[in-house]
Amino acid sequence: MRPSVILSHIEELLISDSVFKKSGVQMPDFSSYSSGRKHDAIFPSLMRTIVGQQLSTKAAATIWQRVADGVVDVTSHKRFLKLDDDTLRGFGLSRQKVSYVRGLAEAVASKQFDPECLWDMEDAEVVEHITTLKGFGEWSAQMILIFTLHRPDIWPTGDLGIREAVRRYQKWDERPDVPMTETFGKKFKGRRTAASLLLWKTLDVKPLPK
Repeated sequence: MRPSVILSHIEELLISDSVFKKSGVQMPDFSSYSSGRKHDAIFPSLMRTIVGQQLSTKAAATIWQRVADGVVDVTSHKRFLKLDDDTLRGFGLSRQKVSYVRGLAEAVASKQFDPECLWDMEDAEVVEHITTLKGFGEWSAQMILIFTLHRPDIWPTGDLGIREAVRRYQKWDERPDVPMTETFGKKFKGRRTAASLLLWKTLDVKPLPK
């Protein structure tokens, strides 16, 4: 799926949705959403997802830059396997994340996991395949679906940022739970990736316009 489809959905929602329309979020805010990625981006995207788990966007970006500088070629699982645990931890990775990084690289090396096959899988199959890897849950798989595979209808209900953004969108006093968030997302069915990207951006707008 080309990211241009999702960008078109974002543009449509900025015009048609009353909350997004008044939010102050604009199309240039999504300039970093890729105009297209090479197929070899899946492996480093999986690695970057490990780095970003339970970290702020800024902290994750800082640590990923250290990893990229130290590994040099982040598209190669062989480069990761050449580094010992102390070196990986020196980049800022926790002991647990080092084990996830090594597990992913070893799974690719042994051909137990083929990142390239994800391109041809349905969304549910992608989630099932990725979650066989140590350290990868549904959220991690959904991030790959949104930011690397550019699937148009992904709705990460377990993401706290999404749930907080839904609370602000709806002007609720309390953050919705997963079932409530799932129900809310039905209004964007078919364009839920675009809605997710917009909701994350609205978190930078404080407060949202009435």
